[in-house]
Amino acid sequence: MKTQINKLSLLFIFISLLALTSCEEENNIDALSTFELSGPLLLSPQADFTLNLESQNSNDIVRFEWESANSTGDFLITYTFFIDLLNGDFSEPILSQTTSNNGAETFFELTQGELDVILSNAGFESNEVASVKWGVRAQSINQITEVTSFDINIRRFDAQVPPNSLFIAGDATETGNDISNAIQLRRLPNADGSLTNIFQLYTSLQGGSTYNFYSSQNEDMALTYTSNGENIEIGDAGINVVQTGVYRITVDFNSETLNLFNIDRWSIVGNVIPDGWNGDQALEYQGNGIWQSTIELIDADPGDANKRFIFRANEDWEQVLKIIPESTNELAFEATAGEFGYTSLEDVPVSNLGFRLITLSLNGNGFSFTNELGEEEEEETPLETPDQLYLSGSATETGSDVSNALLMNRLINEDGSESEIFEIFTSLTGGESYNFFDENIAESISYTVNSGTLELGNNPIDVSETGIYRVTVDFNNATVALFQITNWSIVGNVIENSWNGDEPLDYQGNGIFQASINLIDADPGDDNKRFIFRANEDWALVFKEIPETDMELAFEGTAGMFGYTQLDDISVSNLGTQQITLTLNGSGYSYTIN
Repeated sequence: MKTQINKLSLLFIFISLLALTSCEEENNIDALSTFELSGPLLLSPQADFTLNLESQNSNDIVRFEWESANSTGDFLITYTFFIDLLNGDFSEPILSQTTSNNGAETFFELTQGELDVILSNAGFESNEVASVKWGVRAQSINQITEVTSFDINIRRFDAQVPPNSLFIAGDATETGNDISNAIQLRRLPNADGSLTNIFQLYTSLQGGSTYNFYSSQNEDMALTYTSNGENIEIGDAGINVVQTGVYRITVDFNSETLNLFNIDRWSIVGNVIPDGWNGDQALEYQGNGIWQSTIELIDADPGDANKRFIFRANEDWEQVLKIIPESTNELAFEATAGEFGYTSLEDVPVSNLGFRLITLSLNGNGFSFTNELGEEEEEETPLETPDQLYLSGSATETGSDVSNALLMNRLINEDGSESEIFEIFTSLTGGESYNFFDENIAESISYTVNSGTLELGNNPIDVSETGIYRVTVDFNNATVALFQITNWSIVGNVIENSWNGDEPLDYQGNGIFQASINLIDADPGDDNKRFIFRANEDWALVFKEIPETDMELAFEGTAGMFGYTQLDDISVSNLGTQQITLTLNGSGYSYTIN
């Protein structure tokens, strides 16, 4: 009987708990559906306030504040801060940001420089008074208030000022298009620690793709910069990369210029490597502006107790990095040291010989090195450059029969020696594939691409989009680059609109572009009748004639790499309708006028 009473008691307790839980859940549901949320009360800056931004105070903080919103429920309230044009409704604001502390803070801060960038991106000119409104929206659970706002006036900087930071992003870069992952350039310092308006980065760029510079990794607060050749300016047009490679990128906001310098290699030179100061031990590029190799440091000069080395690019004594005195591992560029106030730089001292892991870091974190204990590594056999190179596959103009493969042009240096670079202009079919071959026979050696690197193998290389391409194979850097050609044309004072004109050539196949063009005297004041070949209506993609040759051409953008100090416009002796042929295939780069 007692057991039965206990069971009834337990049953009663269980039913009571269920009922209590049900009531609590019902009360919570009622609270969610019935609580009210009022908008925040804006405090500062007040309505109609005028804020004058000053470039010399670009790092000063501008603070927007408001009182907390009121809620009849005991739930967390978060806030979104907005800036919009006066005629805007906050659906497409010029700035929209959640406040700090996951949206819980009742203020929003940004620098004068960031605010000036936002207004610039909204279309306001320097020194213009921007009439805008700032506002705040509160949210708690499923309740969202309307945006509470004040109209204010903000005068922009009296002139466009250099950014405090600079980043690079785009398809051509190592981190792609996402601005939040953009690579930071280093703002070069003077010897006294003050910052210059010169930014620099060592990084790889992919040929046939584009990039831009940004003042911030926050898209809403970033100015976008482009280049029309050598000049840097505000704009979002992508900057074309002609040739895949590793570059030193220098952006100088004092002169408003952009300079790219191709880095073939970084190495160490000194009395701790074979051949001493006449030697050269290369470092391997790892990405993110870092070169690294394990090198055996030896006593190459027993008569010199001061063991040391320097970093040198491209085996060029004008491209040397040395250590900054009184620093542990910071480096500066010797050729420009004086411009930054350095009176002397020093060789890198070596205290321990043997296998050392040498790391050279040249990125947004600074220019520095480390010299650590390393282990002996097995040498990789470099890819041997063939005497000739062919292109074959289902994507090509001649199909998959290697006996019909397209011969590529081995580019020639100015002194007549053969380079390690092969090139061809040809059409490729999207959705198909190709490979490279050292001969046009079945037993030939084949080459493929693995993670962007040229290597031996027959895995097919896929083509994503049908088009005409400049295909470049560089055995020195083991790279393959495809650059799409939308058109070739002639530009000069023998066509309508002269140097502002453009007369297209039609693609005939096998790297040949041709058209019958009426050559005229478009500039009677200039007796030197001439033209150049230009691709994609881009002045960075120009072919000119090699002096003292029979109608042979070279690419102006990379002429210096092959030792050409000068290229010439193409002279025209006869006007009237002429058949102009541009040949860019395995037979070489040339033209005819008939």
